Amino acid sequence: RGPKGTEVRLFVKKPNGDMVTIPIVRDVVNIEETFVKGALLHENRPENRSFGYIKIPSFYRDLSVSSFNREGRNVSDDFRASLEELKQKGMEGLIVDLRDNGGGALQDTINITGMFIEGGPVVQIKNYRGLIRPMYSFEEEAVFTGPVVVLVNKFSASASEILAAALQDYGRAIIIGGDHTHGKGTVQTLIDLDQSVLTRNVARYGPFGALKLTIQKFYRINGDSTQYRGVIPDIILPDRLSPLETGERYLKYSLPWDRIEPVSYTQWSLRPNLGELQRESLERVRKSAAFAAISKEVSLEKAKIANTRRSLNLKTMLKEMKEVEQLEKEPVPCYDYTVQETGTVDAQRDEKQRLPYQLARDPYVQEAFFVLESLTAP
Repeated sequence: RGPKGTEVRLFVKKPNGDMVTIPIVRDVVNIEETFVKGALLHENRPENRSFGYIKIPSFYRDLSVSSFNREGRNVSDDFRASLEELKQKGMEGLIVDLRDNGGGALQDTINITGMFIEGGPVVQIKNYRGLIRPMYSFEEEAVFTGPVVVLVNKFSASASEILAAALQDYGRAIIIGGDHTHGKGTVQTLIDLDQSVLTRNVARYGPFGALKLTIQKFYRINGDSTQYRGVIPDIILPDRLSPLETGERYLKYSLPWDRIEPVSYTQWSLRPNLGELQRESLERVRKSAAFAAISKEVSLEKAKIANTRRSLNLKTMLKEMKEVEQLEKEPVPCYDYTVQETGTVDAQRDEKQRLPYQLARDPYVQEAFFVLESLTAP
């Protein structure tokens, strides 16, 4: 550690014994993978429609530079900027990717929800005394009024579940994913026990550690808790994560699901035919080579988990390894759309780490793309 701009030297010893000195200048490191990323997906068909894609890795907010008239970098500002850029480029629908998003700042969840509705409640919070307080977005009009699809998985938790649940309750978005999200619908706080006793007792008997208390619980605007059950997607797809017992429902002492009274809200006027979308999706998945491979991978993994015995026969082991390698082969690109990155593009990054490469090979994004095609069909 040291002041920004100063030099630190790294001494590296090579296998032949030679020493190499590598000077490094201290500076702030921004890991772009942790920030919002956007892209425009162009339809490779005569209709030539374009759909936006925004990945929210977490609901981040830099509180270290926040002040009365200045805010640090936050997901709300980054998301709005990406949304406005995609609108200017002519997107007709939007995919919001909340997969692997473990949560973050609640206020940013409310801010982003407000960009898709014309003001209203977003979430209800019940404290340890049983007092219930709805949290509202006060946006007078939606930033984007077109169709929205939200991608989730078992690692979508807490704040990301609040966003997905609110958009689902308003009928504002189609939620796509596995069986359920994580189910993290509670808020905890840490109490330093050393601060709760006399200093002389800490010196004599301490340290006493910390106490983690659950102090609040989240509820959807329809009254359902997001705790334990999580959010159930509108369209459920084969999920690589399904063999994993991850989520509140798999924890020994997790708090149960419950519900409270719903809060008054007005659903979005343009609501799609969900049953028809589900039938179309089911038929596409049935014919999809990518989802067939995922289903096979899941079946093999579940069989491995169920069978705790392992063969020590070399031929059997090699056969099992070959099956896994076959499933892990590079997926076939999806050519139904062309991907154009938006925002700041790092041209120096390896191709496989860039959005065009990743999104062109993501069957979940492709299915979301197909759903948007149905939602924007004349």
